Amino acid sequence: MTTLMALRNGNFRTEQIDITPDTSMLPKSGKTGYSLPQAIAELVDNSIDARSSNEVLEVRVVIQSDYISVKDNGLGMDKSTARNALVLGYSEKKNQLGEFGIGMKAACTSLGKKFNVKTSKKGTKNEYFYSYDEDSWLSKRKRDDWTDSIRIIDKENIDEHGTLVEIEDLTRKVSSARKKDVVNDLSARFAPFLLNGEVKIFVNNSECIPEEPELSETKKEFEIILPNDNKIYGWYGLLKHGSNRGLYGFNTFRRGRMITSYDKLGIPYHPTVSKIIGEIHMNHVPVSSNKKGWETESDEYKEAESLLKKEFMKIVAKARESSMNEKIDKDVLEKTEL
Repeated sequence: MTTLMALRNGNFRTEQIDITPDTSMLPKSGKTGYSLPQAIAELVDNSIDARSSNEVLEVRVVIQSDYISVKDNGLGMDKSTARNALVLGYSEKKNQLGEFGIGMKAACTSLGKKFNVKTSKKGTKNEYFYSYDEDSWLSKRKRDDWTDSIRIIDKENIDEHGTLVEIEDLTRKVSSARKKDVVNDLSARFAPFLLNGEVKIFVNNSECIPEEPELSETKKEFEIILPNDNKIYGWYGLLKHGSNRGLYGFNTFRRGRMITSYDKLGIPYHPTVSKIIGEIHMNHVPVSSNKKGWETESDEYKEAESLLKKEFMKIVAKARESSMNEKIDKDVLEKTEL
């Protein structure tokens, strides 16, 4: 009798098994290829989710050769929320940046072997402190023991609020060039929040300020309305000077957070369209759990791709015409000089 026939005929018995993850899953969660800016952006995501409607959120990132920290003046967490924030994969967030419940743990363990979290809410007398050490965590005798402790400290000032994440014993070298990369990345990645004044981000006291591209004409805004109150929107235009290094296309966003940069979504990857630049916002399209890319096989993404190709037909034609004119002008100039 085949296995399939045995299952159909009920010729089997059932036995419960324990599939609790091995404790090594926690440090392994950080082995997802995060770059330094991507890992820090995951921590900034949580700060933005915890922003108050009554004041501008300030996120201060400190990057040293042996230490990284991300501090905010957001709402902070109570004991229950702080505990749940440490559970791998746990999240009750809806329509927010940190919806997967993986980012903080994965980002911290990708950057270093130790991290601390200190948090408190305004008007409460307690702050909560959690400390993680990879070596201690992995030395547990029981590999299925996911329990740990959190410290409760009496606050001196009950009006203090916000969250501080500190990473130590770094597993990668951090140069001054990498610090500049973080400033540039966060400036672009959270541009919608920075431009509307909701959020301010500082890296080693340098403020993150989005750069405006130099366009040859006024940008064109667009909006595509979809069923279920979903929409695709943004803007596009032509750069004064095209890029030979692929630095053209669209910064794509989900809920105000950049997912991809210089994406060629809806346009061909070709030098003749290297002046096209813009933004695409697709809040309903699913992304990977590490937010490093779109779920390109999803129905929502494929629908967006089809609609955007139609939307960008005119700007693609215009870019090609501009490219051709530039080539003609260059040829004429060279012959005139000769």
